[in-house]
Amino acid sequence: MNFGFSEEQEELRKMVKRFLEEKSPESEVRRLMATSEGYDSAVWDQMAKELALQGLGIPEEFGGQGYGPVELYVVFEEMGAALFCSPYFSSVALAANAVLFVVMTRTRRPICRASPRARHRHGGAH
Repeated sequence: MNFGFSEEQEELRKMVKRFLEEKSPESEVRRLMATSEGYDSAVWDQMAKELALQGLGIPEEFGGQGYGPVELYVVFEEMGAALFCSPYFSSVALAANAVLFVVMTRTRRPICRASPRARHRHGGAH
């Protein structure tokens, strides 16, 4: 069994790391920590427009990218390493999953269904 990251996941890591190196240097982290917002909304918007990270784990049928928890882990890891100040975890890991759970429960659709993209990458449903 291979526990390494796929080529696509490593590319995601590199892309996120490059973005964060530019947008989240230590001086910016310290500046943002002293603000009432705690993050830069312009960087948040740029991340959404250029990288679409806010929709990474949202199924494609709901307008997201349809990736799974491993890809989210890659993003979380890079954001943690950069001490990136943003509402990413609360928005993407908590709120988005709560909304998806409600939608899929009310429509009686499988909650843990692998997306077509995930099945293609990993060779089968999870």
